[in-house]
Amino acid sequence: MEMPHLSKDELLERFRRGLWACGYQCLIRQPSLEHPFRLAALREGAAHRLIVYVWNVTHGGGVQRPEDEYRIQLTGVDPPLFREPDATTLLLGWYQPAQTFVGFDIRLHSTFSRHSPSIQVKLSTLEDAAHRGIAFQDKGEGEIAVAFRPDLLMFYVQHQEELHDVGESATSLAVAQQATQPEEPAETDLRQLPEARRSTVREMRRWQRDRRFRSRVLTAYGFRCAVCGVQLDMVMAAHIIPVSEPGSTDETSNGLALCPDHHYAYDFSLVGVLPDYTVALNEDRIARLRDRGLDDGLESFETRLRDRIVLPDERTERPSPEYLYRGLLVRGWQADQDSLNRP
Repeated sequence: MEMPHLSKDELLERFRRGLWACGYQCLIRQPSLEHPFRLAALREGAAHRLIVYVWNVTHGGGVQRPEDEYRIQLTGVDPPLFREPDATTLLLGWYQPAQTFVGFDIRLHSTFSRHSPSIQVKLSTLEDAAHRGIAFQDKGEGEIAVAFRPDLLMFYVQHQEELHDVGESATSLAVAQQATQPEEPAETDLRQLPEARRSTVREMRRWQRDRRFRSRVLTAYGFRCAVCGVQLDMVMAAHIIPVSEPGSTDETSNGLALCPDHHYAYDFSLVGVLPDYTVALNEDRIARLRDRGLDDGLESFETRLRDRIVLPDERTERPSPEYLYRGLLVRGWQADQDSLNRP
């Protein structure tokens, strides 16, 4: 069966959605649908300049090609692939049936033959990444292909070279592959790795936990903002008790699905979700904004708030009242306010 073939603008959209799933905005630095795409990933004032090459992953090659062998073809570009200082160049494939990217080592493939401009990857690697979040394939001679789900895109961007270098030793590759499993790799195994690689493996585990948390929370809320009900593919998962606080967990009951406006308003104490699931404005915060002359738009903002949050159908996935109460306190709500309805 012929694989779906996405256009260049559709491939760019898949990349943009991947950045969004990681909590980043995408800025098009040079509008063009010709390779390479020049982009910037933005978050909290930090910008990552990106040069992106991405092609469809297809089988191709007819019956002579092994059934499990897929590839990207570097068509429409001349070697060497473009790189520039202070930017990260990515060489990617997108496999539509599994909704996964695969990254290839740009250091090994910057130049290539025009007669055979293709790079191979196994179908099993792409499918493993869809299931586990990330997967490694040893292509021989130390070359590692890294397949990953879109919500691990920025992890790949930030650790690209270290991920491709796990093939430098059998131990590094084994520990990296173990880290994609549900069980944590043994500390004794981690200690065999250089410090930088050990840090990358731990960071990979953290990103995978975040990915699973996001997936569970967004699914529980039907991809709707708990506070206003909007979907529009612009909802993110927020921890009620922040990750930085003691006692924070990745339970679904410690999560809320929030649109960007209400995520910001929740974290900065303008909006709160009370233990009885009602939505409240923080009058102390509003008073301070009025004193500074920064309360314009409050009435319009208030009309978008539900009286009571959207609740997951499963009771075990609903926010814990105790977590909601503690979440208010760490965000500056006063414990003696009767309105907090302590559980």
